[in-house]
Amino acid sequence: MSGVLAVAGAAAGGYPKLTGETAEDTSISPANATAGLTFGTDGTLTFTGNNVPAAARWHTGTWITNGGNFTVRLTVSAGDVPTSGPAASTFHALSSARTWTLVTDAVENLAGDWLFEIGGTGDQVMTSATFNMIASREVA
Repeated sequence: MSGVLAVAGAAAGGYPKLTGETAEDTSISPANATAGLTFGTDGTLTFTGNNVPAAARWHTGTWITNGGNFTVRLTVSAGDVPTSGPAASTFHALSSARTWTLVTDAVENLAGDWLFEIGGTGDQVMTSATFNMIASREVA
């Protein structure tokens, strides 16, 4: 990071940063499989599934509360679209937690590559990363 953004981030005690990960859930029928990702108002990232990374952060500062005037946008790069969550291709304020999930209640494999972007004032993209979501339901 360089320039004005680096100075502003350092002065504010942190900056938004994303690193792509994979969230996966595999279940045996009749249980549903659910893979997902939640952006918390406190800068945390929480993954859903039975094969997921440890909780992470979308913002490096631990001071952040009420979303810190940041926004998040999801764009489906490839594969399946979210089963639930806010509308894709639109910035959503992080003053509320935002969760997107991929759920299957059929014997099938769903997978999607989802690009998440964190925006600042005026929805200017400050950081982005692609996350892989995989939900698989198998026959017992």
